[in-house]
Amino acid sequence: MPKIDAPTVREHHEAVKARLIAAADRILRESGSGVLSAGAVAREAGIARSSIYRYVDSVDDLRLLTLAAYMPRWRNAVFDRVDDGAEPADRLRQFAVACVLQTCDPSHAWFMSLTRRSSSRRHDGAAPAGALVTLRAGGAASPQPADAAPAGARRIPPDSRKAPPDRHAGERAAIRDEIVGIHTTVDEFIAECWKEMGVPDPDAWMRFSRALLFEAFGQIEAGTDAREVADRLDSAIAGMSKAAQGNASSSQVGAARDRASDAEEGREAARRKTA
Repeated sequence: MPKIDAPTVREHHEAVKARLIAAADRILRESGSGVLSAGAVAREAGIARSSIYRYVDSVDDLRLLTLAAYMPRWRNAVFDRVDDGAEPADRLRQFAVACVLQTCDPSHAWFMSLTRRSSSRRHDGAAPAGALVTLRAGGAASPQPADAAPAGARRIPPDSRKAPPDRHAGERAAIRDEIVGIHTTVDEFIAECWKEMGVPDPDAWMRFSRALLFEAFGQIEAGTDAREVADRLDSAIAGMSKAAQGNASSSQVGAARDRASDAEEGREAARRKTA
């Protein structure tokens, strides 16, 4: 039995797993997803490379676990910049700008980059929602885990294996649900702002807003200064909100005029009938 540094095996397991996640986090923040590997994580965590596979099945699992740990921080950092008492158009602008400015923070840049890539594929129909957790830069979902356990790392005779083939399937599924959930939260927040503005078909305006947000992330990844992109996005959202609300007001005026005209026609018909 391996030596443990905690009162129980379970606590030891969780402590080492936390070290691995912290090591992956540091590598992602400092160097990006492309250099994350079992060897790099093992060196950063100070454990043997083969030992990683006692706690996770692959480096992709570590990406997922690190992403899951960051999601609450990202959510808090963004929504802390939104004034709950502001008008809906202003809240929408604040939210969009906050999302973009988070890319200025090294501890969040990799998170925004990876989720933007997978989200844009999800929303343009090129991949199902499950592709949201494809965290390799630009990679596609693969049935085989990337950087899986090397031969010999867990060499157990097939007839003695009592654990299910995928020990962490439930954990991965839960994290996938969390990642999909954060995108749902974004969509619902944007849609709610449009609903409060009183525009027709708020979901359509939500999709326009989301497309602008993804385009902003793309410009930053291409090298444009994040604050410059944030200013452009702020202006674009403000202009779109003003135009949408103006169209809504015009539609309401037109509808009221039509109702008045119909009422007048009805009164005229009644007068002719009684004459």
